[in-house]
Amino acid sequence: MMTLPFDEANMVTLMKDVSNGMLDNLSDPSINQTIEDAYLVVMHSKLAGADSDTITLATRYKALSLLWMSSDVASGVSSDKAGRLETDYSENATNPWEEAYQNLLASLGFGKWVIKLG
Repeated sequence: MMTLPFDEANMVTLMKDVSNGMLDNLSDPSINQTIEDAYLVVMHSKLAGADSDTITLATRYKALSLLWMSSDVASGVSSDKAGRLETDYSENATNPWEEAYQNLLASLGFGKWVIKLG
């Protein structure tokens, strides 16, 4: 395990609180590993020199984004009924956590678009 600049148990609790049940079937060790992966992504981004609160928030958003990508919602599944073997798909599967991460980057001046003049 790597040393993180925030309380990992508190991070897991916060993520579970905001995930709308997305993390209910995942073990804490799986979530912790994803947090560590997300932290590495953040620390290799333009946020590497940011304050600890920003790093913590960015790590939370990125971890939730990574976990969202493996969820049923990301696959477009809007409902699944095992009794009748029926699966409904949504055409609008968007990752709200990646959007939050990108908005955080943009609010700090690290948006997707870079224009150089001169």
